[in-house]
Amino acid sequence: ANTTLLMIGMLDADEAIAEAEKQFGGWKADDGVTVGALPLAGPPKAPIDGDVYGFDIPAPVAMTRLRCAPKSWKNGADVAVQGVLEDLLNERIAEVVAKVAPDFPINVNVHNDVGGVTWMDVSATSGPAESGEVIKAIEDELAAIAGGAIDEERMHVFMNRRAKTHGLYHQSIEQLTDGLVYLARSSDSWDFYDQMAKGNAQITKERLQEVLQPCVAATTVTVRGPLSLIEPSIKEAGLKFEAVDWVGLGDAELEKADPKAYKKLLKEREKAGN
Repeated sequence: ANTTLLMIGMLDADEAIAEAEKQFGGWKADDGVTVGALPLAGPPKAPIDGDVYGFDIPAPVAMTRLRCAPKSWKNGADVAVQGVLEDLLNERIAEVVAKVAPDFPINVNVHNDVGGVTWMDVSATSGPAESGEVIKAIEDELAAIAGGAIDEERMHVFMNRRAKTHGLYHQSIEQLTDGLVYLARSSDSWDFYDQMAKGNAQITKERLQEVLQPCVAATTVTVRGPLSLIEPSIKEAGLKFEAVDWVGLGDAELEKADPKAYKKLLKEREKAGN
């Protein structure tokens, strides 16, 4: 119902269409399935500002993940802005987190999903007792950048880097095909990449602030690790904290979906002494 077919090579258009009809013409959508482009998912619901959710996992480190929804993209120019913003955040947030939790990795990803829904993820690893400081450092840096604390010289470095890598990543047939499939599935206009190139050249500090601002207003943070060490650190940082009974929630879902598998799990736990 929503398949995209690309045929690449030295092809005759009429013969290619006939072959496609021969191979796939018999495909039919199941009853109740809408044929055509996937519907837009729409903007994500804003998470609860400031809440930190802890998942108790026995580990020597804490895995912190901050998720928020920056301004969703609408065209290639918007995607160019978010690419430069991603590079800027990776550098800036890594610097402030390194002061709190040196020698631990950090990663920032801005996900542009089909349909214009955008998520930004910031993940960092630290010692469990440093979790609260790490979260505060990330949130404070996001607020500073959204407030205009942006080095325009570094911004232009990232703009040039994105322009260069975009060309490098669209040279092979496979890379070009990925780009075409993306446009076909997202129903974007065919000048999307032209918009991206022009948009990259026109990025301003104010535009970066505009895209990032919604993240400052609403973030959700999850931390995985030993809660006996994580919880005091987060509360000391003045953040709202809630422990998530992820095992209990998973058991409840399993019992509802597959009662036999749930009973088997209980027996296995009892046998193992858990």
